[in-house]
Amino acid sequence: MRSLSPSRPFSIVVVSGLALGILFLMTACATAPKLRYVVAPAPGNPHQLAIALRLDGVPRDSLVLRGHASSEVFRLSDLEVLGPAGASIRVVAGVDTAIVEDRVVDIPRLTLRGPLPSSLQLRYRVEPGKRDGDSHMGFTGRCFGYADSEFAMVTGRELFLLPADADVIRRIEVRFALPQGWDAVTPWTQEGDHWIPGIRGTHVAEHLISAATGLGPFHERSFQAGNTRFRLAFESGIPHDQEETAVARLTRVARYVHDLFGRDLGPSYLTIVVPEAPTGDQISGEGWATGQGQTFVPLTGNRLHDFAEELISAYTRHAPYRTEIRSPEEYWLVDGITKLYAWRAVAAAGLIDEDDLARTFAESYVTAFTAAGVERNLEKLYATPNSARLGRETLAPFVLLHLDRELRSAHPGAGGLDAIVRRLFRGKTAPSLWSSLPARPGGWTEFRASFVRGNVLANVNSYFEMTPTHPAPEPPRGKEVRHLTLAYTGDSFGFLENCGCKVNQSGGVARRSTILRELRRKDPDLLLVDAGNAFIKPDKQDEPDYFSRREQALYLQTMDFMRYGAAAIGTTELSYGLDHFRAMGRGVRTPYLAANLLAEGRPIAPPSVLLHAGALRVAVIGLFEPPRGGAAEPAFEAHSS
Repeated sequence: MRSLSPSRPFSIVVVSGLALGILFLMTACATAPKLRYVVAPAPGNPHQLAIALRLDGVPRDSLVLRGHASSEVFRLSDLEVLGPAGASIRVVAGVDTAIVEDRVVDIPRLTLRGPLPSSLQLRYRVEPGKRDGDSHMGFTGRCFGYADSEFAMVTGRELFLLPADADVIRRIEVRFALPQGWDAVTPWTQEGDHWIPGIRGTHVAEHLISAATGLGPFHERSFQAGNTRFRLAFESGIPHDQEETAVARLTRVARYVHDLFGRDLGPSYLTIVVPEAPTGDQISGEGWATGQGQTFVPLTGNRLHDFAEELISAYTRHAPYRTEIRSPEEYWLVDGITKLYAWRAVAAAGLIDEDDLARTFAESYVTAFTAAGVERNLEKLYATPNSARLGRETLAPFVLLHLDRELRSAHPGAGGLDAIVRRLFRGKTAPSLWSSLPARPGGWTEFRASFVRGNVLANVNSYFEMTPTHPAPEPPRGKEVRHLTLAYTGDSFGFLENCGCKVNQSGGVARRSTILRELRRKDPDLLLVDAGNAFIKPDKQDEPDYFSRREQALYLQTMDFMRYGAAAIGTTELSYGLDHFRAMGRGVRTPYLAANLLAEGRPIAPPSVLLHAGALRVAVIGLFEPPRGGAAEPAFEAHSS
């Protein structure tokens, strides 16, 4: 245990700025104090919150208030405790250090020693800071948003200091400034004079403000899909054109999903829209059936896919609107339908071409099917010692895509798989897929045995059909006397070792170097080039930290050691901006090329380089291909125009 003065910052978790809000708590146990919080922006400092806590029914001997265990930063300052007449009450402040899931965390503790009056007031300020995380309101009672320009998190157990027995709290009333017509973003139920959160957990303190967003001025946009009103709360400050684009495309996706399942998601579906977070894309999670908070501006294909996936999951996974699949052999349908139709919804919104989408699924399917250690039998995905992730995310959606093609070929105009999905998910319990399919000679036994159970690799040639060209005949050639060995890499994202994204991997710079050494023994004139994206992906870092920069520098050194002749500039090379790319490239021998990239009208890199392979001279030109559709990396978008 470490003792601290009350004004010294505690090492606990960040919280975010809120509009003025009042929280009342009543305890189910007569011995526990009643608490009343007032939360408001701190006067004169938009980076802080001013918290006022009134306690009634305080034990006479002592009272211990605790925060939440965390390894992050929550700066608490200006703490004072006052009695009814304004008399100051002595506080012993400390931090208990504990090991939670192999992490060293701090638990703030305030001890008020008696004799104590029955009523007390605590006043303190909290200062938010940056934090990695996602922006959903999930089962742990979390809300995310902004405090000024910094991304932060708001949660009941982390915002408030609570008595040690706070878990007995059962009745909570929360009021925050929300958009007009919004009472909360979680389903609340009223019991007498009190409102109780519809999400009930073991520790009610986790849900203290799960219904609040009050993170700044919002305004509401809405549209209808069937009888469900989709309500979008846009945080002020989002550019008008981005808001209009987001509304239009979210509308298309929501109506596509609604028409697919043919039924409503209750009277309203609520979505909080915030600008791009500095720590990266914010992913909704943990299954939110009636609303989500996400980064949707600027809108990309990946973000729209996440929105569609949450909508579809409301029908396929989450109460109260889901349809339950009873047979374990058909659990894979949930994964396949969710993945396939989330991307089809993006295509319906115009951010990706349907044929390109089919080709992408086919490519991923072949890669996953031929990978070692992958469970190919979809009916065993949830009862297998093998890797099931590729089955759920890659094999399952493609098998359904393949089934859709067969259905549309055999029964034109019948709606294909879309009609089957609507039939499967129209009630509380889904019928079997195989009993829902139209009859055909021989039934669907062979399809199920071959593709669903993974015994046969599907013929994917039709997904890559191209119109053949007929060039003019070439004159006769002499005997070929020149030979060139070309090796190339791409999309390595700075990984020094295996990326961990699938089983039985053979990646990493050590293996690559060994293979290149063997190839050069056979052909010393081998040319080695990189197609781009050799820099680390931004993920959830708004700026690369010390370790990321060190790892990136080491990776570029290994490229020099492996004697790369040239490398093209890809998306990740520019994700942190041109200055970062140039800084990391200092001292690197491998030439980076870009014939079609300009900064202020000037090329940012040489367009080409001439390499020599024995007597051959080979010109290598670097071309940058922008990410297709709207699926660009948010960090790249922020540094490009």
